[in-house]
Amino acid sequence: MAVGTYSGQVLSSKMGSKSLRKDAHDAPCAAMHLRKGDSGFISAGFDGMILFWDSLFTRGTTVALHTELKQHLVSYKIQSIYEDKSSGDLIVGNYSGDILEKSGANWRVVVKGASAPLTGIDKFYQKAEVASICNEREITLWDSGKKSL
Repeated sequence: MAVGTYSGQVLSSKMGSKSLRKDAHDAPCAAMHLRKGDSGFISAGFDGMILFWDSLFTRGTTVALHTELKQHLVSYKIQSIYEDKSSGDLIVGNYSGDILEKSGANWRVVVKGASAPLTGIDKFYQKAEVASICNEREITLWDSGKKSL
């Protein structure tokens, strides 16, 4: 189990073991995603950073959203993240309601400025449809293949 804290730390614990704590983000850690199998997890936060962790709680690759994305966003504060288990592609929701997708090495904005900050995002198994939920309790389904709601 792994959780992010408002102070930017990540806490990790396995069944029956003491919780481990590591400094991870320079702002609240608002999004966590458990990777397939026992291969670790992903943390993302209001600092716009995406951190990949292995199952031994060792920090691996770091992605800075503000340098990876080729266009300007109103907010780089990440509120939700999802990794496709088969392809490794990422879907990210941010505080200004943007939905971003990383396929291979390329980032793109799929939805610009949804109605409110996105608090959750997930993809339907073996479909191109993605569901997102925002602070206003609005659930939206969109088709990532067609790039439309």
